[in-house]
Amino acid sequence: MTVPDPAPGGIAAVFVAMADPSRRQVIGVLASRGPSSATAVAQELAISRQAIAKHLATLTEAGLVESARHGREVRF
Repeated sequence: MTVPDPAPGGIAAVFVAMADPSRRQVIGVLASRGPSSATAVAQELAISRQAIAKHLATLTEAGLVESARHGREVRF
């Protein structure tokens, strides 16, 4: 059995994104703190900033997180 490739923003992409416990932690931090940078989220969790950035990219592609640039910083 093959699993269809999740389309960006589709329901399959949402389930794939939320299947990872680290991504659920990232969502939890953003929900409790509000808009934050990848660096601020990484400081809350025991995960590197680079890993957080990859998780945020996956969450953004799934349509679960939005980003906005504020000066030199990107907040999610």
